[in-house]
Amino acid sequence: MDTAWNVGLAPSGSLGIQSTTMKTLLIVVLLAALGLVALITRPSKADFERYLREELVVGADGKTSGGKTIGDVVKDQISSFGERGISLDPAAAFLKDVNYHNYFLWINVDRGGKTLYTGAFSHWWKRDGAESVPAAT
Repeated sequence: MDTAWNVGLAPSGSLGIQSTTMKTLLIVVLLAALGLVALITRPSKADFERYLREELVVGADGKTSGGKTIGDVVKDQISSFGERGISLDPAAAFLKDVNYHNYFLWINVDRGGKTLYTGAFSHWWKRDGAESVPAAT
């Protein structure tokens, strides 16, 4: 049996070592490429604000799961307009209290100590804490 054609069956020759080294090198190159892509496509604070305003329904109570609409809030606040101003942008109230934590390959957005969103590869994922966000004051 010729060992040149049976690379996997080479007992302890240099051909088997080269194959293992090549596999390892290929894995390292692919992991480095994946890390580079994650670094380049990591979303920014402006991307989160755009995502929140365009994709999610932010209720007037500051929760991303819904709540009163802007029209309902305006109706409620018209009677007490002299006491406080009208907030027509609930997303701005929500964004006022969030913190951004930049990591090398991803970004976390938290509010009140709970991580709400994680962004990586130009995408945002809603975390468990996003459903139970306290209202902004």
